[in-house]
Amino acid sequence: MEPAAQLVTVYRSMDATAKEDCEQVVDILRAQAISAVMLDDDALGWWRELLRCACPPRMPEKAEKIIADYPLPDEVENVDDSSALD
Repeated sequence: MEPAAQLVTVYRSMDATAKEDCEQVVDILRAQAISAVMLDDDALGWWRELLRCACPPRMPEKAEKIIADYPLPDEVENVDDSSALD
């Protein structure tokens, strides 16, 4: 694994569920053979309470596609577009 300074951020969050979300994203990426890690706000002087998922510089496009294909539960909007609600 590359040093943190050489990794590419593919997901970041400051939400209340950031830790759980990042852990889930890392698990999804690792299951797809991407060496992902979760970095906290101490890494590289990032903002306070910011968590991010990063991967090697040769894999960000693949990682971003996987993240888009597996949205986290709180990112999926369940909208009832029924006209009965008008």
